[in-house]
Amino acid sequence: MSARRSVLACLFLVAVGQALAQSKATDSLRLALRNRSDDTLKIDQWLQLGLALEEQSPQEARSAYREAVMLSRKLHALRWEAMSLTSEGIANYLLGKWDSALIAYRASYAVAEKTGDRNRMGVNLVNIGNVYQRTSNFPEALKYYQQAENYLALYRQPMLIANMIDIFDRIDNIKASREYGYKAIRLATQLNDTLAWIDAHINLFSTAHDTLLSKGKKLVVQALPVALRVKATDKIISLYHNLAEYYYFKDEYDSALIYALKSTSYMIKPFDTPSNLAYSKGQLANIYLRTRKFAEAKSLALQSLRYAHEADLLYLEKEVSKTLAQAEENLGHYQASVDAYKQFITLSDSTDKLRNAELTNLMEARYQSEKKQKEINALELLRTKNEADIRWRNFVIAIVLLVVMLVLLFFMSWYRNAKQEKELAQLKIAELEKDKQLTLADALVKGQEEERTRVAKDLHDGLGSMLSGIKMSLSTMKGNAITTHENVQLFERALNMLDNSIRELRRVAHNLMPEALVKFGLTAALKDFTDFINQSNIVKAIFQQVGEERRLDNNLELSVYRLANELINNALRHAAATELIIQLHYEPSALTLTVQDNGRGFDPALLNQTTGAGWPNIRSRVEYFKGAIDIDSKSGEGTAVTIHFPA
Repeated sequence: MSARRSVLACLFLVAVGQALAQSKATDSLRLALRNRSDDTLKIDQWLQLGLALEEQSPQEARSAYREAVMLSRKLHALRWEAMSLTSEGIANYLLGKWDSALIAYRASYAVAEKTGDRNRMGVNLVNIGNVYQRTSNFPEALKYYQQAENYLALYRQPMLIANMIDIFDRIDNIKASREYGYKAIRLATQLNDTLAWIDAHINLFSTAHDTLLSKGKKLVVQALPVALRVKATDKIISLYHNLAEYYYFKDEYDSALIYALKSTSYMIKPFDTPSNLAYSKGQLANIYLRTRKFAEAKSLALQSLRYAHEADLLYLEKEVSKTLAQAEENLGHYQASVDAYKQFITLSDSTDKLRNAELTNLMEARYQSEKKQKEINALELLRTKNEADIRWRNFVIAIVLLVVMLVLLFFMSWYRNAKQEKELAQLKIAELEKDKQLTLADALVKGQEEERTRVAKDLHDGLGSMLSGIKMSLSTMKGNAITTHENVQLFERALNMLDNSIRELRRVAHNLMPEALVKFGLTAALKDFTDFINQSNIVKAIFQQVGEERRLDNNLELSVYRLANELINNALRHAAATELIIQLHYEPSALTLTVQDNGRGFDPALLNQTTGAGWPNIRSRVEYFKGAIDIDSKSGEGTAVTIHFPA
């Protein structure tokens, strides 16, 4: 299909704007440049001016790009220098100055390499490949395109792949050409780039040789509705042209004519370029020639020749000259037919020289491609062998590693079990030790309370009764004895001292075993104790009960009472408190005691260093009943001790 494409290939160029608008833009940019100091914005303005001039005056565009290059070097702006050199290369390419274009592209690549701009490096490699492709040096073009794949940003790769499709197609490497075609479609889908996706279908159509024409048609049919939906005029022209080409080579000329005319109908400004019109008119001329409409074929062939000459499309001029000669012959215009054939022969001589050079390069490219394919095949065989060796080595290593892992797992499991057994044993010992301590504490608490109860009973029932009897006896003697006034005073003083001793004895007995606690419960006992503290007028004590009172285990009530006593005594002795709040909070399944003072406060961490028996006894009682202590105290801000018991 490469030969067919020399007449019917769709190489449409899109105009970028109208001359009047460009003129205004360039005038505005030139004015801005005159008033601008040297900075990177001025470099950007030179580049914009060059871009605006590219179509109408590539020579002036090159001058603008050269100014941008020199200013970039003056400012040591490497990124701008790389961009400017690329643009200068494009201007040289448009002017057909291939060597100058290559120099600019290579210089831009070197600067981009310094800055680590891989995307710019890839763009320059593509541009170098474009020069070699344009000059029919396909081996070099292919080499640079393949290098560019490693550098080019993903979104730029569809452009590169399109060029590679064309080269592989030219050297008849249809397999590679189609592989890159489908790669372009996948890439465009991945990028969600609709226009690139359409281009990929158009490029892949060009690889649809005789045996693949039906697949080529499917590609066009897939892409055409999308192009119509996004109104991509240049791509609609190409797709209709491709459909006309498909039906032309299937000898279905009526259908070919319909799509060729549709393609032509979209060639309105800015798409009515000489190149577009030359190919479109040439295609129609061939279709009319096959349908024996020789007058129409002649008219269209003459138009195509005019546009092809204007666009410098030598190959197209040659093929259309042949079409014109055949049309003139069928019209009976033999002299005109001879003249057209002479023109065809003359153009054939010129194009044959170009074609011979191109064929040489194509053969070289084909040789290099085949050589590379052989190298790839050899490397593939070596890789397969190496992979087999590697798989066997990896299998052996895996077996060894598996055995080692199993051994390690066995020892780790054994070590973990041994460690767990040791930890469990230690926990058991600690638990037994705790149980032992709790048992000792329980025995100690019970012993203390039993001893206190006994002592209190002995004091109250024994010594208390004796003292009361002595008082009664002395009182009786006082009424019967005859004594002096002084002896009476001494006697009265002795009786008072005896009363005080009895009261002190009762207080001590009450502290050892509060009667209110036994008879009325914890709340009554703590309230009595609070009232007793208030009688001293030294400190103000407030008792609060929260929740509904209920009787608890005797040992728990007694321990809570003792803890409250200890905490209150600590506040009075050490904290210099003037106010106390004692709160008893009854909950459905718990009991909370809080003792709060406004004393001097302390650092709770110091309790771990105390040598007294007070706090250890408090902790021991709390732990015995599985309670918890919370101490909130700061220096100068008082202390609040909260003890929580499950009950």
